[in-house]
Amino acid sequence: MIHFYIVRHGETAGNVSQLIQGITNSQLNARGRKQALALGRGLRASGLMIDRVVASDLLRAQETAQQFTGHAGKAGN
Repeated sequence: MIHFYIVRHGETAGNVSQLIQGITNSQLNARGRKQALALGRGLRASGLMIDRVVASDLLRAQETAQQFTGHAGKAGN
């Protein structure tokens, strides 16, 4: 059985300011990086192996994917 998990990017300065960012290429703030790391650690603790990650080319999405896959035991691309 195939499972899909949808993850939103971690927090950015724009989120804190309640800005609608759309395609604005903003990066994660310190809290957003911690959120993504916590997601990865939680996935690893659950034993879930990630086979593939697909993310937007926006910096906040790329940073989130990199942070959580580094701690989630990602297998392959």
